[in-house]
Amino acid sequence: MLFFFFIRQLCRAAAYILFSFKSIGEDKIPIDGACVLASNHVSFVDWLLISSVSPRPIRFVLYAKYYFGPLKWFFDMVQVVPICSKEENETIYREAFDKISEHLEKNRLVCIFPEGKITTNGQMHTFKRGIEKITRRNKAPVIPARLSYSLWGHWSTRSLNKFSFWLRPNVTLVVSDVIDSDKITASSLEEAIRNIKE
Repeated sequence: MLFFFFIRQLCRAAAYILFSFKSIGEDKIPIDGACVLASNHVSFVDWLLISSVSPRPIRFVLYAKYYFGPLKWFFDMVQVVPICSKEENETIYREAFDKISEHLEKNRLVCIFPEGKITTNGQMHTFKRGIEKITRRNKAPVIPARLSYSLWGHWSTRSLNKFSFWLRPNVTLVVSDVIDSDKITASSLEEAIRNIKE
């Protein structure tokens, strides 16, 4: 827990230094028990912003291409779960869902980005059905969250037209009400997150 507290404080400091950041509804994240936090994916620092407000450790699911790099040692320390499509590597794909299930069986909080990739146009992409596989297997409730697209154009996004490096964009993270696992489909979760208002 001490290590988690240290990481959260670093994330919190970075969030408020790099951005004009505010969060709404973070008290809706359960302080214990298995659950899945699902968010839209705007930038490479979404994990940092989400971590900065979480009352508990989060196990993030990360695209394997980024996991198997120079920061693998750190990702292992914070128990990141690497994932890719079944077509890219079926072994990694299957092991990812096994690892997510293991975390949930241990009553942990797992964060996924159901789009499966960072936005390439400043809009939300269609959600993939991995969330359905997760909730069918573990029956864990889902916490919808939405990051504002005011972050689009920051150096941490895939925008081709980036605003000045030193600008601190206004960014809001809104956490919504928990949804029971039996009510979750990829399309219904996508709609729920699209409809979250600041």
